[in-house]
Amino acid sequence: MKKLLISSILGVLCLSIFPISTFAYEYWYDPNNTDNAWELLGGIDDGDLDIFADNNFTINNTTYDFATEYRDAYSDWYSSVGPLYITESNRGTNKLWFYADDYGEQGLNGWASFYLDGNRQQDCKSCSLEGNYDLAKTYLNAHDLEDGTPFTSAEVEAVAIHEIGHALGLSHEDDEDAVMNTYNVDTGNFNVLYDDYGVTNLYKNN
Repeated sequence: MKKLLISSILGVLCLSIFPISTFAYEYWYDPNNTDNAWELLGGIDDGDLDIFADNNFTINNTTYDFATEYRDAYSDWYSSVGPLYITESNRGTNKLWFYADDYGEQGLNGWASFYLDGNRQQDCKSCSLEGNYDLAKTYLNAHDLEDGTPFTSAEVEAVAIHEIGHALGLSHEDDEDAVMNTYNVDTGNFNVLYDDYGVTNLYKNN
């Protein structure tokens, strides 16, 4: 009995010290109904994604494998969020498109744009969203990734993780442990552990 009690106490302490998730997440909301968060129509349990990014993109002597970074970043979300079954199957409705290129000086490493019936709703250069959407496109900007000290592979993946989070319906999060924090690359937060529940929660009724 004593061993069981000690084990139980240690288990509680471990959960307190090493939380499974802080459930840190923020959404974009309908200004006329703050209980209604904007989302990807049709949910996340099916649909297609396409990657329009090179695996050998060179700028100023720095070469990036953007296609692989995108796949690794999406894999982090895919393995943590349930159900998230948007895949590169080319058998369903297009929901996510991933791009990377030299877009010139933007002051941004990446951003997301949102579309409904082919019309752009808004983009995350201003980090706002004005309604539900049926297609999200994310962009990695080689110009700003390479400007100054070139980003490492891990840092490029972190940018991709962040932008995919926007594509899935998450806005910026103030929590410094969140990958959706505006400065997640600077703070070294590359793990979706603190944000994955936000995606699951957003689509729980789909």
